[in-house]
Amino acid sequence: MKITIAYATKTGTTAKAAAALAQALEAWGFETKAFDLATQKPDMHADAFVLGGSIRIGQWRKAARAFARANETALLAKPLALFVCRCGQEALPALLAAQIGQPLVAHAAWTGCLGGEMDVAQQKGFDRWIVRMIQKSEAGNTMATPGIVDENVAACADALAAALNG
Repeated sequence: MKITIAYATKTGTTAKAAAALAQALEAWGFETKAFDLATQKPDMHADAFVLGGSIRIGQWRKAARAFARANETALLAKPLALFVCRCGQEALPALLAAQIGQPLVAHAAWTGCLGGEMDVAQQKGFDRWIVRMIQKSEAGNTMATPGIVDENVAACADALAAALNG
């Protein structure tokens, strides 16, 4: 079975998460192909779909939101998983439902966070300044971010596999 993983990234963390998820799904025996929404058009003929993007200032990446809205009917017709990469703690299902609609969030076999990074070297302009201010406000001048969380990657892969095999 084929699984399309489409993602929107700004600094590369979401691309890392998509690659980790592809590896976990391939361990289940699925064929995966990842598509960066900024440069590629995803294969909509796969047996299942994963859509991911980073969250910045409470907003899922514009390309992920636009793709979800434009392809809602197709995404509702097959198993789906939704993921984000972030360092925040907002209630994720409500946050995504407000941006892409409750039907997609309710349909998803898994909705969750695959981790997050806040590397000042990857930031530019205002974002770089914000990250530096956040880091300065933290004790010891560091900010702990989880990176890609293997347990969450496995949970997403397991849920999508169950949806495809069940």
